[in-house]
Amino acid sequence: MAKRTIPFVGAACIIVPVIVLTLTPALSAQRSATPPEPAALRALLQEVQLLRTAIERAVLVNSRMQLSLLRLNAEQQRVAHLSDVLRGVQTELAAIAATGRSLTRQLDSYAQMRNRTSDPDGKRDADDNIRHLERLLEEQHMRELQLRTQENDAIVALQTSEARLSELNGRLDQIDQLLSEPPRRY
Repeated sequence: MAKRTIPFVGAACIIVPVIVLTLTPALSAQRSATPPEPAALRALLQEVQLLRTAIERAVLVNSRMQLSLLRLNAEQQRVAHLSDVLRGVQTELAAIAATGRSLTRQLDSYAQMRNRTSDPDGKRDADDNIRHLERLLEEQHMRELQLRTQENDAIVALQTSEARLSELNGRLDQIDQLLSEPPRRY
């Protein structure tokens, strides 16, 4: 019969008694140790309660910060959109003003032409052109009034949104200040 050897058996025979001899005094000391003092238990319980309070505070601050950041991002997008709307309205107002000036110059030119000509056909053509330009000027004036209303609405909305943005920045500053304060010991 061939002799079989089990690897590490020799090492196990040495290690197991060493572990047992090492742990035996520790286990017996633990069994014979007196229970912890009530003051130590109270201090430990207070420390756990402080840790729990600190974790709850951190979770609350983190949640507030995330919510404020989401609101801040949405409000920044709203401010950018309202600024674009306002610029578009103001650009259109500038174009209407330029067109109005051009129509007024043309109207003056036809009025002078009408006054200088003695030809009845020329006067009739000038009158037709004057009436047409006056209609166009009236349409331009109505569109300008609509755009002025849109401009005022956009300005008010933009100011309101900028105020909200400022408020959200203030909240984030407060949260930042809370986070930069050293933790309090109770």
